[in-house]
Amino acid sequence: LVLCLRQGTAGSRRGVNITRGKKGGWPVAKSRTRSRSILRRIVLPMLIVTLIQAGLFVGTIWWSGTIDELNANAFDILGERVINRKNYLQSEMIQRWSNVADTVDSIQDETAAILSQERATPADITAGSDLSLRILSEVTDSILFLLRKNNVTGAFVVFGGDIPDNGSVMFPGLYVRDLDPASVPSDNSDLLLERGPSALVKTMGITTDTPWTPSFSFSRADAADCLYYSRPYRAALQYQGATYTDLGYWSPPFRLEETDRPVITYSVPLVDDSGAPYGVLGVEITLDHLRSLLPYDELTGDKKGAYLLGILEDDDGISLRNVLSSGPLYKKIFGEESVTTFAAAPVHGHTYKAEKSERVTDNAYGSVQYLQLYNSNTPYEYEQWALVGIMRDRDLLGFYQSVRNGILLASIASVLVGILGVVLVSGLLTRPITALVRNLKNSDPQKPVDLSKIHITEIDELSGAIEHLSLRVAESASRLSKIIEIAEIPIGAFEYDKKEQNLYLTDGLFRLIGGERRADETDKAFFERRLTDLTARYTVSEEGTTKVYRLSKEDGGRWLRL
Repeated sequence: LVLCLRQGTAGSRRGVNITRGKKGGWPVAKSRTRSRSILRRIVLPMLIVTLIQAGLFVGTIWWSGTIDELNANAFDILGERVINRKNYLQSEMIQRWSNVADTVDSIQDETAAILSQERATPADITAGSDLSLRILSEVTDSILFLLRKNNVTGAFVVFGGDIPDNGSVMFPGLYVRDLDPASVPSDNSDLLLERGPSALVKTMGITTDTPWTPSFSFSRADAADCLYYSRPYRAALQYQGATYTDLGYWSPPFRLEETDRPVITYSVPLVDDSGAPYGVLGVEITLDHLRSLLPYDELTGDKKGAYLLGILEDDDGISLRNVLSSGPLYKKIFGEESVTTFAAAPVHGHTYKAEKSERVTDNAYGSVQYLQLYNSNTPYEYEQWALVGIMRDRDLLGFYQSVRNGILLASIASVLVGILGVVLVSGLLTRPITALVRNLKNSDPQKPVDLSKIHITEIDELSGAIEHLSLRVAESASRLSKIIEIAEIPIGAFEYDKKEQNLYLTDGLFRLIGGERRADETDKAFFERRLTDLTARYTVSEEGTTKVYRLSKEDGGRWLRL
């Protein structure tokens, strides 16, 4: 007798296993859980951890205020340097250059004495008169003393009255210039006479400058080259009784002549005993000398800064009428602009951003520090001078930006390195596992499973368990065959999967079905040929899937039921 199992295997519906409930109810469809690879299960969590670590690193630095502190420090350093330079310039302008008290008293006393001797009045001091020549000769030493003592580039005195709004007027006076105040020779060879009678040239031993004229010429009171005289003179008319220090005036830049060098001046009125003005005394500082006192390279070591000295024009914003600029950076940014404008709202402290225009396209910042040149309740208290330190944002905030960008790049690099490391480590971990799975898939089901070690403790233990289970399954599967063989019962079994072309059979099956086997014939080929031969030659009966065969005496003379 031959017991045949089945041809083919019963399949289940693709993607769904049909099972019956515990108490025999309706079949329940169980969806298969979507599987994920070990690589994905390792990579995704580690990537999330890497991103969290990078975020914590950047966030800790950013939210701790370190970056903002670097930004604030850059503005503070610029502000401190400008304040120091402003204090120095303010000290020079107030404590040294405008310290004319002794000279004012001396000239007023000398003038009053001569007028008393000549029984004259200040109105008699006219251009070209003997009286004006005597007074100028008398005050010459005081002017030269003022020039040397105050370390200025020029000193002057003008005698006269008010300037008409229209028309011109000539006033007598003396104007001496020293282009190198740091040098003090024993004589007056370093001095130039800009204004003064020709009779004084020989007695003073001073060379006349190219634009020299014997007297001062004024056309309009509001002309730029007249303000140094008209403003203090008219202030004395309006505020009689005020001290000369409250009436002292710092003029904007002007030129004595069109071809002359630009200068600023500090001038005070000369008054008689009644307080009526009759002239002006003052000092001059050339813009070249003033510029030498504003070293722009101190703002930054690589000379990428500039100083601007200006006069405030608009109280609503920061609009400055330029006095002078120091450093090539200013012209690179602002060109030949006569007015420099900054935003009304400060960026930090006293630092403002430069307003952009068709000419101004760079982002630049200016630390604006105001000079206290005038006392309160004086005619000029609202005329504010300011010193501005200017730097471009990429120079001022270069360190801040480099640190910020460095942190961002370091964070991005750490994330990329982390991703690369995770992928590499995960690949090294999953590659042997993948090879192990491939080895398991390609193993011979008719032989015990033999898996190679990958030297990962947990995976090697799993491989060993699979090998042990495979051995036990093989032993369990062959137990029935061994019992049948020992009992010598004429029963055989086979399973033939036509789809996979796999044949599984017991050891005694070929002995039962008989037939002659060719030398080069495989088990499957012999089985298929013999099964076809049995059906064609020896079939006795067939009912459903059960067939009965009667073999000939040559094949054993037995009955087979399949």
